[in-house]
Amino acid sequence: MSIFSKFEAIAEGIAHSAHGLLVQLFGQPALDAVEADLKTIFSEDVLTIFQDAITAAESLKQPEGGVPASNADKRSAAFLQIAQDLKTKGIALAEHTINLGIELVVGLVKAKTPVAAAAPSAPAATTA
Repeated sequence: MSIFSKFEAIAEGIAHSAHGLLVQLFGQPALDAVEADLKTIFSEDVLTIFQDAITAAESLKQPEGGVPASNADKRSAAFLQIAQDLKTKGIALAEHTINLGIELVVGLVKAKTPVAAAAPSAPAATTA
């Protein structure tokens, strides 16, 4: 048995144990509801709603002076847009599920954004 097979067996055991514990704590209907919510968030049309609202919110500016809006204002605007678009599509998601979706999509967007290269540091001056 290779080391990768051993790790895979360990991971499957952990997942099975975690599932059993979650069923004991919350019950199978609650886990089924969470799974359905996650499937809904990651469906193509709903994911597009989240991405579009978050992208639009990122460009928000404050009315006075054109300064970028605060993160809280951007999040609120994205939430309201997502809730409105979901309602228009006839999709019902709880507030906490929309918040989870926002966090997931923001994380995905940040993961795709290349990190700016650090400025090269000047060599330290040497004294003789």
